Amino acid sequence: MSVMRPRNRVVYFRLSEEEFEKLSRMCSSSDGARSVSELSRSAVQKLILNQSMSTNGEVAEVLNRVQTTVSELSRKVESLMGNTRAQTGQGSALHTDTGVSEDPTRAETGGEDKS
Repeated sequence: MSVMRPRNRVVYFRLSEEEFEKLSRMCSSSDGARSVSELSRSAVQKLILNQSMSTNGEVAEVLNRVQTTVSELSRKVESLMGNTRAQTGQGSALHTDTGVSEDPTRAETGGEDKS
């Protein structure tokens, strides 16, 4: 198997015997890591990815604010729609006892469409 991007940089760090044993066990039980080096490289890549996602505009925070704003707007629209139906008397024509929505123009004409 050829390497698409050759790895020519080396990073050294020390582990205790216990830490090394835990990493070795993780390699044999993990999804695809063939060595402690590969497992460590994968972990560092995930760390870099997570760090870049959190520093580049803090995407999660922005999405939460957008979701909150959309929810608030949705509640306001529903409230306005409810007030409009109540004022025009269309609330009962839109929701019948059968749970089937009727077209208000048909309800006024006895169910016939005069198009």
